[in-house]
Amino acid sequence: MMLIMMLLEFLPAWAFKLNLVVFVLCMTSRGKNAQSLISIAVFYIQTTDFMVSSVNVWPPKVIAAQSYLSSYWNLVFPSLSCDLPSLFTPVGKLSFLLLLPIVCLTLVGVHFIAMLTYNRYRPIEGRMENVHLKCRQSAFFSLSFSYFPIVKQTLSNLRPCHNDQGVFYMPNEPWIVCTSYTFYKLRVLGIVSVVFYVIGFPVIVICLLVRFFPKRNLMTPEDRKKLDVWLGPLYLPYKPEYQQYFEILMLIRRLILAVALSMISSSTLQTFIVWLVLMTSALIQICLQPYQKHPSNINPSTSNAQVKRKIILHDIFSENVMEPTVLLVLSMSFMVLRFSVLDKSYIGVFVWLVMIINSTVFVTLIGGILYRLVAPKSGTHLNEYANMDQIESTYSSSDINEIDREDAEDGETRPALLPAEVEARYHLHVNA
Repeated sequence: MMLIMMLLEFLPAWAFKLNLVVFVLCMTSRGKNAQSLISIAVFYIQTTDFMVSSVNVWPPKVIAAQSYLSSYWNLVFPSLSCDLPSLFTPVGKLSFLLLLPIVCLTLVGVHFIAMLTYNRYRPIEGRMENVHLKCRQSAFFSLSFSYFPIVKQTLSNLRPCHNDQGVFYMPNEPWIVCTSYTFYKLRVLGIVSVVFYVIGFPVIVICLLVRFFPKRNLMTPEDRKKLDVWLGPLYLPYKPEYQQYFEILMLIRRLILAVALSMISSSTLQTFIVWLVLMTSALIQICLQPYQKHPSNINPSTSNAQVKRKIILHDIFSENVMEPTVLLVLSMSFMVLRFSVLDKSYIGVFVWLVMIINSTVFVTLIGGILYRLVAPKSGTHLNEYANMDQIESTYSSSDINEIDREDAEDGETRPALLPAEVEARYHLHVNA
């Protein structure tokens, strides 16, 4: 506790917020059972942030909470203005968002080069292949996590200029005239972002799925496991009949929402399009039930009451229940908030209704993630994420065997960690 207080005293607050973002990225690569729920939670929080900022009807504490959450999930760090004030300008904010995934990809590349150099001096079979797959996985997650905030910020800067008695200005930054140098810099950055990120990232995802997924069933089991390690999050959460294209539909949904929230100036039309997209997505999710079902980890010795409770929790926290619920609640919230702006006689009731329902969904979603993370794994994995664990354990065992072999060549013997009799009984117990 004292160490944390000392760090808070000397380090800026935005550093801890950035660390939490990195922690979430690590959780999405490590917590495979909760990976889909974490993705749903990130989408829900990012969309809720835009919903709160779209209308001015909230209590001050809700605005403060929304500003705090924006720092984590929409990559907005206001406290950076104290340390790096140049990044708090319109050009600086967009440049920071565009540079953030580039910095992440650069760090991934530096890590790969460092491991490649180290492996030349201490070569171990299979190490670089594992590092290569992990670097691909980290690069994809950094691009996917930052896609929605970057698209929204990019498109908001590319909105057509408004006219006020012959003076053209930017809608989101009315102090910037559309003939100024700042305006042209924002336009250039926006066009670069559209080409390389808004369009480029979906094209990369489509190309990867078109190129590799049809060959997956023709691969050897070992090559298939290697492919699942880095490209698996695109298709493994879904049922086999939806694996090749459903992630593309999810990406298109995020793109349409970002366009509606950024480019459309009419509040009524914007609310209708957002409601239509969310409601259509919810109906598709309810009809198709696209996510694979996770096995319920039920011990045969448990009582009937415990079995029923585990089955209920397993059904409530499934992706096929949580994602339609999130989409329906968001669509309802956007529409109710729009009605509250048009008819202010019941604005308090509408706002509190939206707050209570969204808080309940948020707590339930976080509870489902924690349940997936702490729940014991079942003996039979129906989900193909088990392949990713197997390939990692294979590489780890090969590393240990290589170290033992090097010690034997040097004439060194490693003392046994357990006495011979205890070790023999241990192996008998495991084999039994």
